[in-house]
Amino acid sequence: MKFLIFTLLLISIPLQAEVCSYGLNEGSVKLRWTGFKTTKKTAVSGTFKKIDWSFESASDLNALMKNIKFKIKTNSIDSGNFIRDRRLYGSFLKLMNEGNYIQGHGISIDEKNKTAVIEVEMNKQRTPVIFSFENTKDKTFTMKGALDVLKHYKMKKSFDSLAKLCEKLHTGEDGVAKTWSDVDLTITGRITKKCSK
Repeated sequence: MKFLIFTLLLISIPLQAEVCSYGLNEGSVKLRWTGFKTTKKTAVSGTFKKIDWSFESASDLNALMKNIKFKIKTNSIDSGNFIRDRRLYGSFLKLMNEGNYIQGHGISIDEKNKTAVIEVEMNKQRTPVIFSFENTKDKTFTMKGALDVLKHYKMKKSFDSLAKLCEKLHTGEDGVAKTWSDVDLTITGRITKKCSK
């Protein structure tokens, strides 16, 4: 009888649900861009040295994504080659409307379909960019997407300037000069998760 009463008492006590908060380890977040040249589509990759990330903690990953904002200082572009960096900034990025910055914010994460959407704003154009989203057990994530500076951001002036300046450098073995307008993006980092009852 005592055991039965004790069991009933345990059942009657409401259990407190675990409450979790998701955040972003800002120091872990890295952005890598990849542009292309020549008809063989030779890759040229790099990053930006000055990117400000901001966020507010949230109860789930989708809510966290909606709170993430970023601002990139375009003159901090880093491809590992100083001369190329000056060309990319002076003859491409600087020619954008409000060319000192690229900025944006998160829109959503769909964990089931492993996709994420981030709005990227540059040249006074805003476009949602779709990324693949992979999140490991240790909360390390990788996102991969692509944008087109002509189709999505109307950057013909910047694109033509860079293509003309780098015509010889963008000429392949076939003698054809080719500058591609698509840019691949990869974002990696670590999500933090804190739970309490």
